Amino acid sequence: MIDKNVRQPYNIHMIYRKDNKSLAYAVLNLAENYLRQEKETRYYGTDVPIFYSEIHVLMEIVDHPGIHINGLAEELDVTKASASEMVKKLEKKGLVEKRIDERKLSKLAVYATDKGKLAHENHVKYHDRFEQMIEKHVSSGTAAEVAFLLKFLHNVVKDLDKVNEVTVHQEKQNK
Repeated sequence: MIDKNVRQPYNIHMIYRKDNKSLAYAVLNLAENYLRQEKETRYYGTDVPIFYSEIHVLMEIVDHPGIHINGLAEELDVTKASASEMVKKLEKKGLVEKRIDERKLSKLAVYATDKGKLAHENHVKYHDRFEQMIEKHVSSGTAAEVAFLLKFLHNVVKDLDKVNEVTVHQEKQNK
């Protein structure tokens, strides 16, 4: 491929330069910006700071009222200990409560409190605003352009794991 601005083939240094012409840099910049924002705590209309991981655990609890720790761990693909720890944190913040399961009296079921439901509703609104922002930017594109962009992003995500595996493997070999 030829860089029309300098009339020479692209090379590795040109691909990663920090300017508006580098697609790789634009994708990395987007990912870094999003990750930076996701690391910040938000209140989601409550009086307590809520971390990214916590709001997503809360989402599962709202979506599955009365879920047990085992079921939550399965839904989140984490250990029971991790799920239990997250529930304790959410409980301390007043976002969830544990109650004895009416069907299985020996188990505790987890439910969102009113404050937890409010945080969840505001989190959904946050995602809706994000989706509207994306829609605004792609609405001027043709169906073919949007399809290409979607395919491109899916392929980049798919290949990202492969790049990471190679990098980790190389780092282990260098030790």
